[in-house]
Amino acid sequence: MNKLFVHIEKQRIIDWLDSMEIKNYTINKDFTVDVNGEVNLYDKNLLEIPIQFGVVTGWFSVSNNKELKSLEFAPKECMDFYCNGCTSLKSLVGAPEKCENFSCFGCKSLNVLVGSPEKCQRFSCYDCGTKFTKKDVLAVCKTVEIFI
Repeated sequence: MNKLFVHIEKQRIIDWLDSMEIKNYTINKDFTVDVNGEVNLYDKNLLEIPIQFGVVTGWFSVSNNKELKSLEFAPKECMDFYCNGCTSLKSLVGAPEKCENFSCFGCKSLNVLVGSPEKCQRFSCYDCGTKFTKKDVLAVCKTVEIFI
């Protein structure tokens, strides 16, 4: 890979992380970002998540980003994941594959659960575009507690 490209891309990532006040991060060789702690992107007027997160050891929130249309680049793994009040979100594609607690209430345009975590302890998804059932959730996610 071109050294200039690597330097520019890494600096773009650092600048964005700093502007979002994200600390304790590692930028991996593939430009994914791991965070030791939480990522708070609550109400940042995001249209997208502009960098690929890998593992976040704490919680990750993109809640109340009303124009966020996709969860692409959300972490692959985190402790808790929140995308509450993301009223433009139509699917969960890009959501973490693995998390303890997953919450997506108040997503008024959300009509499908495709992309949900494969497994989590607690799954909360209510007041969305569709009134999901326990059967809907269990069809896409192995979970113990369901709040719909």
